[in-house]
Amino acid sequence: MKLSAHAFRVEWELHAWAGVIISVWAFVVFYCGIFSLFRRELAVWQEPALYAVADKSPSFEQARVALRNAALLPEGAYLSMVPYADTRFVATYVKLGDAPTRMAWVDPTSGRVIPERTRLSHELYHLHHLQQLPWGEEASGFAAVFLMVTLLTGVVIHLKDLPEQLVRMRLTLRPRFAMSDVHKVFGIFGLPFMTLVAWSGAVFVLGGMYGAGVRKVLRDGPALEVLMGDAKLDRPKHGVPAPTLDFDTLVRRAQESIGDGATPTYLQLFNGGDRAAWMRIYFRGAPFAGERVMHLDAVDGTIIEQSTPPYAVVAHALHDFHFARYGGRSVRVIHAILALACAIVVITGNVVWVTRRDPNRTRLAHRLIEATTVGVCCGLVLASAFYAAANRLGMPYERGVFYGTWLAAASVVVMVRPSARASIAWLLGGAAVLFACVVASDVMFAVPLPSVVVSDLLFATLAVCSAAAAGASLRAFRR
Repeated sequence: MKLSAHAFRVEWELHAWAGVIISVWAFVVFYCGIFSLFRRELAVWQEPALYAVADKSPSFEQARVALRNAALLPEGAYLSMVPYADTRFVATYVKLGDAPTRMAWVDPTSGRVIPERTRLSHELYHLHHLQQLPWGEEASGFAAVFLMVTLLTGVVIHLKDLPEQLVRMRLTLRPRFAMSDVHKVFGIFGLPFMTLVAWSGAVFVLGGMYGAGVRKVLRDGPALEVLMGDAKLDRPKHGVPAPTLDFDTLVRRAQESIGDGATPTYLQLFNGGDRAAWMRIYFRGAPFAGERVMHLDAVDGTIIEQSTPPYAVVAHALHDFHFARYGGRSVRVIHAILALACAIVVITGNVVWVTRRDPNRTRLAHRLIEATTVGVCCGLVLASAFYAAANRLGMPYERGVFYGTWLAAASVVVMVRPSARASIAWLLGGAAVLFACVVASDVMFAVPLPSVVVSDLLFATLAVCSAAAAGASLRAFRR
């Protein structure tokens, strides 16, 4: 199919402008998505005090007792627990009323409680959703729609040339053509992945907003309850004190109900200490079928009958794909490689756009677009390397180091505006050195737990890719 000259121009402009508008967002989302895929491994890696291998399933009741003994579990507080396979510690989250949630690691065997020291894995995971910004997650949903528009128009523009462009990599030519080939090849190979990730991400966020709007209109009628399921399960407190059953007993009853003795992946206690107390327990389910969820009365242990609603089935299926939970670590590695390729597509797309419109960067707007792209994107890579290094050095303000480095790198590139060649080389070269130092320190001093090994392989890959990108920029922009 060949477009007319006018139609081609319209599609090209739509593709270019949509890509430029969401470019920085897309890079942040795809790059931080790599860390989100290995969030659990990083959660163990970031805290050496957790390096104690579990020899049996954790006792959730002993974890609750340890929190109470440490005066960290007030009566009536919301409590959730998440066991981690590579350590005998359990992550616990306690929230009372409007107070902030308090997180602590608990060893059910010894009763040891370790307050949260670092949030590296959480910070990068939430940055993937832009949750640090007001309405950031909602904005990400709309940006995902723009990304799908960019992908669709890109296919229309290059459809007639796809067979040739799929294998054409002219890296010895000038930057515009070299970057253009990289952009097209990586974009074509990553097209199905980018489309599905953008679509699933948009459904997550905008689907939640849509559901909230539907609730206000339909006012939680019976038909809506059939669709949405347990959204109204939380019962108001009765105001009658009542002791909660042993957590391990509740877990066993849930296991017996589903006919599986697997360790829960997540459990939540609501209305603790009240007669209306209830517990939600999650068990891993089949790929794309979502987690199996059981609801129990936490006082008498009876099962609360609750069918899996259609909305939950769809949401879990999309979540399994989005975070590669439909397979093992090898599947997550494939997703990480594709996410990294998508991040490369973003940067090369902006470079091609600016170079094509203004080869000599005579217009301020084009210089700012290029500087912002390089500063924010490459600055994020350097900042994440500083974050990992600060964690290994035990620095008390590692979150400040992360955002401070990112802001400083972006500000220098945007305000001083050194050449793109120098900016990319220095920022990514520095990131490569820092990532390599983190891996080297772990090889010499860290305990080789599976989570530590996986995390170090991730950092080593980022070090190699950063070094390769820095070297490629020096070579490409020399011409």
